[in-house]
Amino acid sequence: MKKFFYCLLLLTGFLTAHGQTLPTFSTDGAETWYFVQFKNGKAVLGDQGDGILRTELAQKNQLQESPQLWKLVGTKDNFELISKEGRHVYYNGTSFSNDNRFAASSAQTGNLKLVATTNSTYRAAGWEISAPQVSGRGMNQWQGAGVGKQLGAWDLGDGGNAVEFVTEDGQ
Repeated sequence: MKKFFYCLLLLTGFLTAHGQTLPTFSTDGAETWYFVQFKNGKAVLGDQGDGILRTELAQKNQLQESPQLWKLVGTKDNFELISKEGRHVYYNGTSFSNDNRFAASSAQTGNLKLVATTNSTYRAAGWEISAPQVSGRGMNQWQGAGVGKQLGAWDLGDGGNAVEFVTEDGQ
């Protein structure tokens, strides 16, 4: 039993030391809004209407109405990523394909999963967002990092997948 608790303490210390603290999941009584910022390129998720999800330059001065703000509802292993515009992020295919992308929708749901990134490129660790249709793959900036990128899926651990959740006030 002592070995179990020792291993648990080591694991907890490892995750805390590497900065992989879970974002706060919103509930009906308490919402927490985030910019979902890619570590590679520093662009953020932007809800650009039904079916359209791209990376954008963070516009932190437009906080109240920003389509760049997202809340997580559910649990680490099954959550919805919902914009302030009310649209959900989902994967628009049934399997991995170069034609399928992550998109925003007022009708579809995503059933997404947070996976601690294994990529060690960045000073602070991050998360990857995965969908059940693309198990083993995470949301990825399509064909390079930066502003205006569509979001496809690529192997977990890729440097273009890692995200961090930055609160409205920049924390």
